Amino acid sequence: MMKKFQMMELEEMFGVKVLDRYSVVLGIFRHHASTREAKLQVALAELPYIRKRVSGDTQRTMVMEREKRLKAALTKLAGIRAQVRRGRERSNLPTVAVVGYTNAGKTSLIRSITGDKRAEGKDQLFATLDVTAHGGRLPCGVEVAFIDTVGFIQDIPTDLVASFKATLEDAVYADVIVHIRDASHPDYESQGPIVVQTLSSLPLPETTPIITVANKIDLGMAKPEDAFKDVHLVSAATGQGLEELMASIETEVLRVTGRRTWKFSLPTGSDQIQWLRRATGLAQEEIDQGDPQVTHVIAVLTDQELAAYQRNFRS
Repeated sequence: MMKKFQMMELEEMFGVKVLDRYSVVLGIFRHHASTREAKLQVALAELPYIRKRVSGDTQRTMVMEREKRLKAALTKLAGIRAQVRRGRERSNLPTVAVVGYTNAGKTSLIRSITGDKRAEGKDQLFATLDVTAHGGRLPCGVEVAFIDTVGFIQDIPTDLVASFKATLEDAVYADVIVHIRDASHPDYESQGPIVVQTLSSLPLPETTPIITVANKIDLGMAKPEDAFKDVHLVSAATGQGLEELMASIETEVLRVTGRRTWKFSLPTGSDQIQWLRRATGLAQEEIDQGDPQVTHVIAVLTDQELAAYQRNFRS
């Protein structure tokens, strides 16, 4: 943090108010926090800054009590989020967490993939501080929850890292992670490792697949195209490259969750087809050209779902 006398000297020299990095970042976070959890995280992150300004035992005690209340409230919310995650697990709903440097286009990508208008991308820092889930489908028809996470920045103040790591928990529990980078940004090379380093500080299972995406190619590319190795080149704005990206996400989701493709020939309009529609998305459903009483279905099922189907419809 910039020392106070240095800030005063700069203010006198240039005649403007000088803020340290912590104050600037905290102010941005405060402006964009909308959910109760994000607001609590901001309030908790403010305490070290406040603590430096208070004097006297009474004021220090008040700050300590406020810290306890904030932490207790966040612990309660963490429990609620854990229940939501367990609910997704019970429903067998795969999750894909989208992470990346701030303003790389996470929210815009999710909107393009899912069509969810609630995912509104904005060209500004930290447009998303609140973790949100958006329902979508893979090309094979399987429903997936795409998790929008808080943006990363370089040299984030330590106290803010501690306060906001909880917002990245959903990345830890996701089946697949999509790391989105801004292909048009001059600092493309430096921003990627910052995200990777932050992820490595989380208890992320080593087996969690990470798919890297270079977004905003419609705005030009900061490096020659042959320098983007093992990276999906996409534009969330125009849709370029999204089909290939979704195919890769599908491959990893099916592999990690143990889903396989099954083919069925069933009576048209039968209970079996209705069950499969409810249980999972149908990759393909086609009435037989020679016999309209038969429908050929391709479904993607886990072993448990297949066993349930067989129990319900024993021949």
